[in-house]
Amino acid sequence: MSALIVCLICDRQRKVFDTYGINVCSNCGVRGPRIVRDHREVEDWSNKDGLPKIEAQRRAYAGLKWLRETKNHKQGFALAKFKDIFGCWPPREIENVSEDAPTAGLLKRINHDNKLWKKAKRAEERERVVTPLPMPAEGLPSFISADDWTVKL
Repeated sequence: MSALIVCLICDRQRKVFDTYGINVCSNCGVRGPRIVRDHREVEDWSNKDGLPKIEAQRRAYAGLKWLRETKNHKQGFALAKFKDIFGCWPPREIENVSEDAPTAGLLKRINHDNKLWKKAKRAEERERVVTPLPMPAEGLPSFISADDWTVKL
């Protein structure tokens, strides 16, 4: 069964027959390209060349800087997200790129990462151990039994 590898950053797509071990875009180096197995999700299954690596990185970094400014994130937001997406810091030749609106693929990637982060935080909250309150030294009021005191809220 064939699959389609789609990079959300450089817009490259390739039809492949084996998706084992594909976790980096071979064109721009983005981690985790989208793997489509259902022919109903994408109309055009032809091979398309994406942007060159440096241009894809420039466009992504400009979009991240735009997001940082519009959402009032910290100064290191664009750098940290770039490293998370590409696995390396931005090259020196694109450090002074001006802000530009992000592409739909970049926004989709960031929303996906945010959902994963939120899911991990919720799992941490569920795993957090709640210590029971100590029994009062002077005894319990008449309307509370010992069983009521040990109920986990």
